[in-house]
Amino acid sequence: MIEINISREISAPLNQVWDIISNMDSEPRYWRGLHAIYGVRKKGNVIEREIKVGFRDLKVSEEILRSNIH
Repeated sequence: MIEINISREISAPLNQVWDIISNMDSEPRYWRGLHAIYGVRKKGNVIEREIKVGFRDLKVSEEILRSNIH
């Protein structure tokens, strides 16, 4: 399994930032090359989904562990 950890400081209210990044269905608006996202299953803090990527609409399966923000 690949794990990616990224951090960045942003001068904005936490609630506003969280509203944007937690809306995972809107990722195609921000990531060039993503064409569609389909939620497969949510169980607790784990989300499974399929993503259509690239000019050939390749399907990618993804499992995301959502952390709680404090």
